[in-house]
Amino acid sequence: MVKNRIEKDLIGSRNIPDSALYGIHALRAKENFPDQTAFPIEWYEAVGIVKQACYETCLAYYRAIKIKYPGKKFPFRIISDEILSVLVEKAKEISEDDKFRGKEELQKVIDEYNNKIKNLVEKKKQELA
Repeated sequence: MVKNRIEKDLIGSRNIPDSALYGIHALRAKENFPDQTAFPIEWYEAVGIVKQACYETCLAYYRAIKIKYPGKKFPFRIISDEILSVLVEKAKEISEDDKFRGKEELQKVIDEYNNKIKNLVEKKKQELA
């Protein structure tokens, strides 16, 4: 049985598989725009890199204001170092994930062999004609 997590947005809540690297907004986008064209691997790498940079910046900012203003109450929520550190690691995993690269490489091999087969069939047709 697939384990799910519940994510919420302004429209409502949705069940998303725990193993999914996407959230509710990506799920809704997929439902509203059913094009099956895969994103290039560079897109996944870029998303991971941008997320990692954001989380690292946030982590550094929160650490700096805690040092500069110890004990001060802020009008915004400060995410714990522990949570931000996990987010940094997960973003890094996304940008370095071989699963996306492996899929692209496998497709190249399949395309290459399909072209070879197509050429052999065409050559055989010419021989038989």
